[in-house]
Amino acid sequence: MKDSDIQKLFKITHIELHGDSLSKISSSVVDIIRWGEILNKANVEGVEPMFALSDITGAYLQNMREDEVIINNTVNEVLLNVPDKDDVFICVPKVIE
Repeated sequence: MKDSDIQKLFKITHIELHGDSLSKISSSVVDIIRWGEILNKANVEGVEPMFALSDITGAYLQNMREDEVIINNTVNEVLLNVPDKDDVFICVPKVIE
């Protein structure tokens, strides 16, 4: 895969990288694409598609409990433990420029 292909991939996925970051990530992207190509060659004939890694059907589903909403804390009770708040909002430090 050429650098121009990787840059095109980054452009259509809205990823902006420059310099050392670009070269480091580029090699990882190539490895991921190669891995995908290997997976595409796997013979999956007769294999049923799965929606999960485990088979959660039959008896397992029958033994599952119903979801139950339990209200443990009110907003005011939660806000008692918050160091910085504005009305009912929790104030946190800015982490993204």
